[in-house]
Amino acid sequence: MLNQDIIAEQQHLDVVKTAIDNYRQVLFGHVNDIEENYKNIFIKIRDPQLTTDERFWAVFNAIENYKHSGISGFSKHLLELTEIQDTPYFARVDFNQEPLYIGKFAFYENASKTLVTDWRAPAATLYYNYSKPTKNATYSVDLGDGAVSQFTGELNLKRNIEIQSGQVVSIFDNDSDKLSYLKEKLSHQKGGLLKDIVTTIQEDQNQIIRLPLNARVIVQGSVGSGKTTIAVHRLSYLFYNYPGKMSKDSTLIITPSAVLLNYIARTLPSIGIYETTCLTFYELLKKLFRANGLKYRIVAKGSQPPNLGELNDEIIKFKRDTLRKLAKNQLCFRYGLIKEYRRLEDLGLPPVYIVLSLKKQLNKDLAKLKHLAQVEVVEDNIRELKISYVAIKDLQEKLEILVQEIRGELLGQFSSNLNIDEASQLLYLYDQIVGLKKPQKFQQIIIDEAQDLSESNYLVIKAMAGRSGLTILGDLNQQTKLGAVKSWEALKEVLGDIDIVKLKISYRSTKEITDFSAKILAPYVPKEALPQSFERRGQPVEIKSTDTWEDLLTSLVGTIKDVKKNRQSSIGVIISSPKDRLKILNFLKGRLDNVIEVTNDFRLFSDSAIYVCRKELVKGLEFETVLLINPDEESFPKTLTGAKELYVCTSRAINELHIYNLRNQSKS
Repeated sequence: MLNQDIIAEQQHLDVVKTAIDNYRQVLFGHVNDIEENYKNIFIKIRDPQLTTDERFWAVFNAIENYKHSGISGFSKHLLELTEIQDTPYFARVDFNQEPLYIGKFAFYENASKTLVTDWRAPAATLYYNYSKPTKNATYSVDLGDGAVSQFTGELNLKRNIEIQSGQVVSIFDNDSDKLSYLKEKLSHQKGGLLKDIVTTIQEDQNQIIRLPLNARVIVQGSVGSGKTTIAVHRLSYLFYNYPGKMSKDSTLIITPSAVLLNYIARTLPSIGIYETTCLTFYELLKKLFRANGLKYRIVAKGSQPPNLGELNDEIIKFKRDTLRKLAKNQLCFRYGLIKEYRRLEDLGLPPVYIVLSLKKQLNKDLAKLKHLAQVEVVEDNIRELKISYVAIKDLQEKLEILVQEIRGELLGQFSSNLNIDEASQLLYLYDQIVGLKKPQKFQQIIIDEAQDLSESNYLVIKAMAGRSGLTILGDLNQQTKLGAVKSWEALKEVLGDIDIVKLKISYRSTKEITDFSAKILAPYVPKEALPQSFERRGQPVEIKSTDTWEDLLTSLVGTIKDVKKNRQSSIGVIISSPKDRLKILNFLKGRLDNVIEVTNDFRLFSDSAIYVCRKELVKGLEFETVLLINPDEESFPKTLTGAKELYVCTSRAINELHIYNLRNQSKS
């Protein structure tokens, strides 16, 4: 029966592949026609008989026609079809006896027939939410404006379909062998590149990915629980399901590290995200300072934990002093400015913003006086109008002076050189007292490796977010930055209304690697905070000790050659001490091909290189095989922070972890 099912599935796959290939040829034809037409126009405009104006308008019209030709849509669709050409789908669910084939991207034979359903579509939740046939299975479709349509029916079949090079190699029905399927998929990860997980999204991961657009959630995920992949898949889901609201300018991904940001950005097109804003937190600060005309030098080092009580007291003081200064001028009472100030203050608006609003409000009074002066005939009345006009202009000038006084008093508290926390606190106060100009209005902000940002940093994110959705992902066990957020509960106090979700299972590594890494942390954290290993067995962690660097590096090269002989995958060589960097790098480059150093701004990730990386840069990355070099007590002190740094390094490995120790540090 199983063989017959595979034969039937292969026949269906051949039909879908043929349809995709035919449509790709049609799209290629459209793209070629547009480009050929564009080239012909530019050949024509080289005609020497054309005037300058005729040539300009010919070029202008050609560019406009090209922009509106649909070529960007054709090209995007071609990329998606190329991505799924050999593996159009990975699963099938039968709902009310109707089969739905689920893949990375949708494909339609015509307007009424769907050959492949996108994994992000509402109907695809049948695959992720149910493990076996169910009589009353449901899925919901968001119709907008709060309206939801629910579909209920019988789930007759859930099937995983393993396709390799266009051939159906195996099928797994109704999660009967779910564990084996998941183990098989995970064991073939190559690392080096962040890959999509659409075939293996687990139920707890799926619930986070499919949260509504405006949801706010903190995800405490153990190492290897899929936090970064959840982040990018959530973004992909939102782009697909909220096309009118999601765009490059309405989404923001923030990480503490440029390496991690580049690592994430490289995978986005493969899951249908072609444009979004990606910034390190440092880059975000610089962007906000520029937008608000704040001329300070921001240095990366140093921390200044916030005292929220003191910051809020300072904000209250500025508000109180502003009102007191306004009240000194009787004209403010005469023109109702005090009453209006209090009304706007109750709405939570910053004092400087309110004062500027009052200044604008006086323009209406000036316009009224001008009108009266034109129609008034009594000399005494005209004189009175002129006096009022001068008084209001004088009041406007005093309000402008007050604005400059407040701004100067606020900014005068800070030196010209600020560390990241000081810069964050300045921006928070500036937002609360002056009003922060935000270069973009975001619908969704995603923060990865969130445990390494401070409460001061989150004050800025709070100001940026407004009412937008927030997805914050991190692991307190990997927190290594001085002055970082103390706990997720403390962060909740800063951000307000936000949920906390926990992911405990580590899917990345074998049980041997996960358990080994957990033992490093065990003396420092509660047992319930340690990662739970997914039951995927592998090789024991190998620890080698040598007497000299020559022996260590020779052994290292031998291990790498053995790994490369058996499979093409990523290998991470993690350097514990910066003083050993050049020694290790030069030795490897002299004996092996495709050795690449990961630097602060590295971006050329692949799944088959040998990466040499300092321990400070590996957070968030993963490699099929990891070789950790000389993790001595100097590099990893026997403290909580030292244990966390070592834990981060060992947990980068997917299938193999090798640790090389040098017995005598003085030997070369």
